[in-house]
Amino acid sequence: MRNWHVFVDESGDHCLDRVDPEFPVFVLAAVLVESEAYVGAVVPALAKLKAEHWGHEGVVLHSSDIRRRVGPFAQLNSETVRERFLGQLEGLMHALPFALFVSVLDKRSLAVPLPSGMSSPYSLALTSCIRQIVASGVLQPGDCLRLIAESRGAQEDSNLRAAFESLPQDATSAIVRSGGGLRFAAKRLNVAGLQLADLCARPFGRRVINPAMPNRTFDLLHDKIQRDGGWFGFSGK
Repeated sequence: MRNWHVFVDESGDHCLDRVDPEFPVFVLAAVLVESEAYVGAVVPALAKLKAEHWGHEGVVLHSSDIRRRVGPFAQLNSETVRERFLGQLEGLMHALPFALFVSVLDKRSLAVPLPSGMSSPYSLALTSCIRQIVASGVLQPGDCLRLIAESRGAQEDSNLRAAFESLPQDATSAIVRSGGGLRFAAKRLNVAGLQLADLCARPFGRRVINPAMPNRTFDLLHDKIQRDGGWFGFSGK
């Protein structure tokens, strides 16, 4: 029996009542990693990168803050520092031992109502990712799978739990629930797996919105998906 973690994070708003013209998609990224590899490789690699740039591992890697160069990422206003940091970070994302599963929903053309049993775009995207994890063949009978999401407050957590509970009652959801179901971790806890999922999500949304735009992070991660048996699914236009 092997123990696995699935860390999930999103990019974009999963509410169908409003569509951001700048980012009209909802992206869910699921990082699948064996527990031993997570503790032995993923966590120390990200801690080492942070210590090299900030002198400690307490910095939370958040894609929005990195793009806007705010807080601890203000030092990325230096082009030299920025290119070095981003190059190292992207190299780690490509090399670290995890499989990536990404679902992108284009809210401008998403069929409404949603398929039967789907309470929200989050539910639809989560179901797609979990089903693809099972279909990948990585999991074996008896394996333990834990799903971890970032806590965003009582209402958001309740919505996410509802999406999780609405997963179809088949082998897909049974495998997830056999590992203890859905767990939450606050951003302040500095969970490496959740930061990886956050960093992986947005490049796939940008790719769908504007396929012609240069997107080096997407290129690296798409290569990783093909190499490591992950999945990239897109619903919409």
